[in-house]
Parts: sequence; C-alpha cells; structure tokens
Amino acid sequence: MKLKMLLIGLISVISFDGYSQDEDCLKFLSDYNQFLNHLSAPEKDNTFEFSYSITNQLNDHSAPVNDNVSMIMAEGKLQYRSEYMDVFQDTLHSFMVLKSQKLIVFNNSSKEVGAYQDISRITMFRDSILEHCIVMECYDTILENSGKQKYIQLAYDKTLRKSLSITSQRLYFNLDNGFLKKLVTLYTSDHEYKSTTILFHEMNTRSKRKISKSAYEMIFAKNDHLVAEYRNYRVMDNRVSKKTSN
Repeated sequence: MKLKMLLIGLISVISFDGYSQDEDCLKFLSDYNQFLNHLSAPEKDNTFEFSYSITNQLNDHSAPVNDNVSMIMAEGKLQYRSEYMDVFQDTLHSFMVLKSQKLIVFNNSSKEVGAYQDISRITMFRDSILEHCIVMECYDTILENSGKQKYIQLAYDKTLRKSLSITSQRLYFNLDNGFLKKLVTLYTSDHEYKSTTILFHEMNTRSKRKISKSAYEMIFAKNDHLVAEYRNYRVMDNRVSKKTSN
C-alpha cells in the first residue's frame, strides 16, 4: 500500500508552485529515486519483478553489445538473470554465475540482499549525483499509442564527467504509470562505450510470483552436484570463512 501511494504521488508531481522548471524536473527525479529506494526492500509477502534490455554502443564502432536482464526479489531473496551472468542470493548464501567462463563464484552473503537489489544503481538517480546535473530539456508530451510522456535531458558537470565519464543522460518517463521506460547515457570520448541505452519492459511491484527455491538450490541438486543448467561449470569458493557464510 505504501508503494502504491508513493507511486501515485510520483505521477502527480508534474508541476510545483514556487519551483522553476529545472527545480521541478530535479524534484521529479529525486522523488523517483525515493520510489526506487522503497523497491529495494520488498515488503513482507510481496514479490517484485523487474526486466530490461540494455545496449552498449562501443566507441570503436564495433557491433553493439546487447543483454537482457530479469530480476525477481522477495523478502531476503534475489534471483538475477542475464545472458552473461546469473546471481542468486538470500540471507544464507550468495552465488554469481559467470557464463562465459563457466564459473560459479560462491560468496559470503550479507544479512540483506546485496547490491544487485539496489535499482537506483541502474538509473544513477542518487541525489548526490543530481546535485551536479544541469537540466537541458524537460517537458511533457502525449504520444500516439503511448500515452503521456515526460522527457528530461541532463548534462553532467565537470566533476561528474571526470568521476563517471558521463556527459549527459536522456530520460523518458511513462506518466500514465509513473515508471521510467527508457534511459540513454552518453559517455566522454575516452570511455570504452559511446552510449548505453536501457529499455525497461516490466516493473511489477505486486507480482504473484514466488521464489520457492533457496539460492543454494538454484546451484546444487539434492545430491550436492551442480544442477543440470550448470553441470559443466566449476565452483570457486570465495567465502571468507564457513563461519561467516552461514
């Protein structure tokens, strides 16, 4: 219920009396960041599903690198899958599967599900970053067959350009549901990537889907052999100690 009310509040944040247009747009992004932070900790008996596709355009003009990501989060559990890497984590175990290397890394698990659950890392909407951004464009439009959209273009100042190698971002919000639907990030000329485009396909905060298996069961069968999906993989135990992993 809290998430629903927060989202409704976010959709209504289109104009603020006493704010300039730039302040208005930065406030919109800050509120969205607050919304994402709430999603980082699903409420009890609630499941969150999230999926997006990402395209990295390299600076050497080679073919773009594409990936599709799906993520399911429940209380204390995370299942992250992409074409290059899988991550399974709960309060007892944490596994990172590097598919190109056919390697499973067995890590220590923290009390809370880790960094892959921090959705704000994908969009980079931390307030500390917004403080160093300049709003270049910000307006609402109505698109045919797409409903209401908010477009925001941010330019990064010298501090962020140096630390993040990002020059600007273009953001497209679906104002009918309040979610970001597309993010384009442009990098400095010395960066490996020329641009990154993320298309958000699903952000379901009230999914009926449940995570029935533990992180350990996603990797190992009952006989402690690897499950069929990872049968030919090797396992690297990267835990600090057995005491801290349980």
